[in-house]
Amino acid sequence: GETDWNKQGRYLGNTDLPLNEKGLQQVAETTLSLKVCKPNFLYSSDLIRAKQTAKEIEKVSSLSSCFDKRLREINFGFWEGKTYAELSAREKALSASWFNDPSNITIPGGEPWREFQSRVLSFVQEIISQHQKEKVIVVSHGGPIKIIIAHFLGISGSKVSHLQINPASINVVDIYGQKGFLTLLNWRQKIKRLRGKKVKRGRKTP
Repeated sequence: GETDWNKQGRYLGNTDLPLNEKGLQQVAETTLSLKVCKPNFLYSSDLIRAKQTAKEIEKVSSLSSCFDKRLREINFGFWEGKTYAELSAREKALSASWFNDPSNITIPGGEPWREFQSRVLSFVQEIISQHQKEKVIVVSHGGPIKIIIAHFLGISGSKVSHLQINPASINVVDIYGQKGFLTLLNWRQKIKRLRGKKVKRGRKTP
């Protein structure tokens, strides 16, 4: 879900910010879709914005969250809290390179991309080995979700930036053995208030 830094267009990695009011609403809407999924396990990043999301999922699933640091967003180092516009002006070449191919860039004071990718995929491999034929919900951040999707689609690091992950969206990968098939991308149930009543809009709940 959205945080104040997301709203302001700031780089947000390991800085531990909570969801803002809009983010809480986004999460509340999304979790309604998970009632019918009947998941078996729930894993989450240990950053507060992910924990808030996981707690909402607990309410509709009767699961307890397992928090894992490997699901954290990348550490943006000296870029944390800086706006996209500010860095585009001050570090034009580096920010452009990051946008075009983050896999070959290490942000000053930040986490190297290869280490970031390695920790996320180590979590994925562990889940595959432990939870074959089970439904697992993973609460994470834009970067790790891109890494996971790119891994199963065979997308190279230079193309990861072409993936757009929306706040509080649901992304589904069906896994058979070591192969993954992306079956849903950026889905989120939207609820529109009309004269004090909640009206459901959008496609059928997955």
